[in-house]
Parts: sequence; C-alpha cells; structure tokens
Amino acid sequence: MGGGVAVRVSTTLEEVKALALLSPALDFTQLTSRIPFRLEKGYMYLGALRLKAANAVRLSKFSVMELAPRVQVPTLIIHAVDDEIVPIDQARRFYERLEVEKRLIEVRGGHVFNDYHVRQRVLSEIAEWMKEHLGGR
Repeated sequence: MGGGVAVRVSTTLEEVKALALLSPALDFTQLTSRIPFRLEKGYMYLGALRLKAANAVRLSKFSVMELAPRVQVPTLIIHAVDDEIVPIDQARRFYERLEVEKRLIEVRGGHVFNDYHVRQRVLSEIAEWMKEHLGGR
C-alpha cells in the first residue's frame, strides 16, 4: 500500500527527488470488489493482513489519481500486466496524468513479481532510475 502514500508524500515534501512505484495501489475505490476478504469481530482480514473494519471503509475511499499533476519529481512505475490484486490500468491512468519525466515498465510476475528473472529486472531498473536521478555509482 506504499505507492499511494509515496505519491502523497512526494507532493508535500521537497526532499523527495525521485519516485519508484511498484505495483502501486493508487485508487482503492476500484479495488474493493477485487480483493477477497472476510469480516470478523470488527476486523477485515485480507489474507495475512488485518484492518479494523472502520479503517478498511476509510481505505476503500482512498485515491491519489487526482494528485498526478502535482507530482514534481521523475517517476518510475513498474507494474505486472498479470497483477491479480491491483489492475495495471491504475498504473497506466496515473502515468498518463503525470506531467514530469516518467517511465512505465510493464512486466509479468503478479503483484509481487514472483518470477526470479522479473524480480532481478525490477531491482535493476530501480537502481538505474535512482542512479540517474539521485546520482551515485
């Protein structure tokens, strides 16, 4: 759930110099029907995660799509076309709205890049992006 938080933070802190978003959940309003959950004693269980039901309701209204034009730093988005949790169209819509230097890389491997080679590519792409935009070796 860090993608949405990273976007929001990048629009408020000038210390942020570049973004790398991995399978970002940017519009939870679209996700509520996709994610299997169960309710039990005031909690919502999503696999191994547990949220208070009231917080889950608030989270279901969370979206940073409207913040894309306010992002002021180079932004890399890597998203799997076969992501079973967050549909890739969220990344594509956000990418189209960005008005900064940007790159969208589409891979396979599910929400958490389950394939070894894909994960190595993801790590390499992030390292190159940050090296290019933050300096370093």
